Amino acid sequence: MEFESELQSLFDRYYMIDKDQQGVQGSGLGLAIVKHILEIHGSKIKIHSDSKSFTEFEFELTP
Repeated sequence: MEFESELQSLFDRYYMIDKDQQGVQGSGLGLAIVKHILEIHGSKIKIHSDSKSFTEFEFELTP
């Protein structure tokens, strides 16, 4: 899978990039829930990454 499409898939329910990592547990719901909550509050989440080793998430909440 291409790196850019993997980044966008991070917000899909039950999606995990590397399911074969030993000792890593999770359901793949965390970022999907965060995105949903932000959208309910009228915000969006953005993802920035220059490689697979650095990823930054950006969002803004307004009162």
